[in-house]
Amino acid sequence: MICTSLENSGYDVVYSTTPKVIEETRKDAPSLIIMNNSQERMDYLKTIRNDSELAFTPVICVSDKQDRENEAEGFSLGVNDFLYRPLDAQKLLSSVRRIEDIL
Repeated sequence: MICTSLENSGYDVVYSTTPKVIEETRKDAPSLIIMNNSQERMDYLKTIRNDSELAFTPVICVSDKQDRENEAEGFSLGVNDFLYRPLDAQKLLSSVRRIEDIL
């Protein structure tokens, strides 16, 4: 749903679920990162924030409502927004556009 909603709105999307997500992210130099929120992903976020090429790339975390306890840690690591499942395409696009406006 995320990829489809963004692509239908004219965004280029690169999707990855591999363990090499950090390397792939560096290679693609995205203007926005959307990632699942889990402790493992928070570790990825720490790596992203410590990478000179990605440190200031905006991040949206998609999470399950029961994982809200990671929200404070995520914001402290520079997450720009959290969205919760079930995702709403309009909320997703609003969040992306709000971040674009800041850039």
